[in-house]
Amino acid sequence: MGEQGFAAEQTEILRGIWQSIKDLGQNLGGRIDQTNARLDQTNARLDSAVDRIERLEEQGESLRAAFTQMEMRLAAELVEVRGQLIALIDHLKAHQADSARLNDCEVDIRDLKRRVSSLEGPASRPTPPRAAES
Repeated sequence: MGEQGFAAEQTEILRGIWQSIKDLGQNLGGRIDQTNARLDQTNARLDSAVDRIERLEEQGESLRAAFTQMEMRLAAELVEVRGQLIALIDHLKAHQADSARLNDCEVDIRDLKRRVSSLEGPASRPTPPRAAES
């Protein structure tokens, strides 16, 4: 082969390489564009997720504040209920003591009635009233 043939062959090889590089560049450019589009979508989703997280954090803070207030109200109510229970227990104890005294008085009254009945005897007992005769 002559020098011209060799140069033509090298030129063809170089043109093939050049074409391959151009094709690769176009292919890579398309792939880069696809990658950039996917990155844009990912960034949009991340931004949306960050916004949701920030809203959830705000809601969480709001809920924490509400729970704290509720706990404080419940604690105050429990203190009030405890006080009312103590008063109720004291009242029941007093009532129980009154009830025991009342029972004692009833026993004493029965005993006194028996004594009086035994002292008066059977003749002195009043007769029960009769129904009116028609």
